Amino acid sequence: MKLRKMVVVTLLVLGCSFACAQSYTFGFVDTNGDLFCDYEQLTASGGEIGGIDNLSGCGFTDNATLIGGTATDPALAQQASVKVNAILADNILDVESGTFTDSQSVIFQSLKCNNPDKSGKYHGKYGWLLVVASEGFTFGENFGYLSCTIPAKGDGDALMRGTILGKLREKLKK
Repeated sequence: MKLRKMVVVTLLVLGCSFACAQSYTFGFVDTNGDLFCDYEQLTASGGEIGGIDNLSGCGFTDNATLIGGTATDPALAQQASVKVNAILADNILDVESGTFTDSQSVIFQSLKCNNPDKSGKYHGKYGWLLVVASEGFTFGENFGYLSCTIPAKGDGDALMRGTILGKLREKLKK
């Protein structure tokens, strides 16, 4: 009888711990409504968020690591108006360059997809803002909508647009 009670209690504890964690998968969409080739896969639990910036659709064999935490819905007063639910560090610069760059990138984002209208256009607040800095200087930002759709393998248009680093990559090379 004690063993049965122990099994039931163990299953309840495990069930509750898995129920508390939430998983998210988002595609990154630019302000024109076009998908970038990378997408994120996140797990949030207890205020902490971890996951990957999946670069497989961009032709990379390695993915970037995401780590951060939840935020309490502050409105980010930047060029892009983003309702922030998460703040995530992303080592995408190191993965793309194949070496340690001493650069930092941070994603301020919502944890909810933007839904396109019937014509495929996105409206409302942006879902993400990427800020990149190196050697103490901010090199810029990129922003757009979060999509519940991720780029399909072999999506040539998304591959041409590249990752969410976009034009920031060129600024960092200078």
